Amino acid sequence: MNLSLVKALRRIGWGLVFVLFDLRLGIVDVLPDAIGYLMVAASLSGRSALHPAFVWASRLGWIMVLLSLGEPFLTIPLTSLEETHPLYIHALGQVFFVCNIIFTMLLCYGFEQLAKQWRSLDILQSIRSRRSLYAFFGVALLIFYPFQFNMGMSEWFFAYMAGATLMALLGFLIMRVPFRLSRVKMSKKGGEIDVYG
Repeated sequence: MNLSLVKALRRIGWGLVFVLFDLRLGIVDVLPDAIGYLMVAASLSGRSALHPAFVWASRLGWIMVLLSLGEPFLTIPLTSLEETHPLYIHALGQVFFVCNIIFTMLLCYGFEQLAKQWRSLDILQSIRSRRSLYAFFGVALLIFYPFQFNMGMSEWFFAYMAGATLMALLGFLIMRVPFRLSRVKMSKKGGEIDVYG
């Protein structure tokens, strides 16, 4: 593995920290998504030879940079019921959420190819299980979203926090993948490539 790829994987990992975690001080986003998408998209530029999924992830990443610049205007305070906000805010928020899921899935498919290529079976299994869980619960939250309008404030707040905590945990597990891949070492043993780390 060359040094440029190691650096790219680590930049992708740090970019995902911005993308997958939502840390706010009031209405100020401490980890702006736009910076994260920019780091990931820039790191994937010119990596089309690794896997086609990286090409699509890079393209979607640049689009998400632009979309995420408008995210502050879509932020709904936890102190107010979502049903009081215009329908377009809900629709745009869900479109952004879907794009983020697709973006994460594309990255996972690319990471999976790298793990296969380097025969790192433990990382490969981790990627597959984490990708499946992230996709399952992401789709489940999308299906559940319309039903929250029948909830009271306390029930909605509990459901919101449970979903946000679950996705943050799964995001953390996926965020660790590029860092683990960047530490994979390859050496020749008996004419075959041995992967460890």
